[in-house]
Parts: sequence; C-alpha cells; structure tokens
Amino acid sequence: MALDAPLMIFIAGLAIASVLALQARSKDGEDGTRTMIDSGLAFSVVGLMSSGCGREQYVRLRGARPVWFGDW
Repeated sequence: MALDAPLMIFIAGLAIASVLALQARSKDGEDGTRTMIDSGLAFSVVGLMSSGCGREQYVRLRGARPVWFGDW
C-alpha cells in the first residue's frame, strides 16, 4: 500500500500537533496556554483538511458530482 500525499500530510499534521501539545505541558502560564491553543488549532485544521480530501476522493470514485447543503 503506497502512501499518497493527503495521508502523508495528515500524519505529519498529527505529529506536529502532538509535538506542540507535549511542549505545552512543559511550559508554565501564558506560554503554555498559547502553545496548547496552537496545538488544538493545528489538530483541528488537519482534521478539517483531511475530511475535505476524503469527501472529494469519495465523490470522485463514485463518479458523481458533489452535493452541498445549498443544492437541496
């Protein structure tokens, strides 16, 4: 099984978010809070990007056009 680009980006993003979370635990006060927020944002962005890529690939495999909420 070959690793495609979206999967590699997803894994790298999770690794970066995990490293930020570990660094946040070692910092005190405001710096730790800011680093923890950055870690959460990185994790959220990676999740949103990967869900968008997965949806696009699913639609492409089905051969259908994407249906968005405004298309009802």
